[in-house]
Amino acid sequence: MASRYSLPSIALHWTMAFAIAAAWLLGQFLEEFPRGAERIQANGAHALIGLAVFALLLPRLLARLAGPVPEDAAPGWEKRLAQAAHLLLYALMLALPL
Repeated sequence: MASRYSLPSIALHWTMAFAIAAAWLLGQFLEEFPRGAERIQANGAHALIGLAVFALLLPRLLARLAGPVPEDAAPGWEKRLAQAAHLLLYALMLALPL
């Protein structure tokens, strides 16, 4: 077992975390933009960031499956809960951009 995740997994994790946060924030403030060109540009940026998250999902999954995974010292129920949370997050990363 590795002591930490691989560099590609870490880079993809943080890239997607920032992209998801940016898309969410932009979506939250979309109504604050005045009608017209600014709102259209903001909506386009929101959609483009969502597509970037969707496009990065497959490389992230491949890096996760191919790379080393650190050993988890948590008790059985915490490990299962963490696995369920990860599956839910991956499902949301797939479903929300669609």
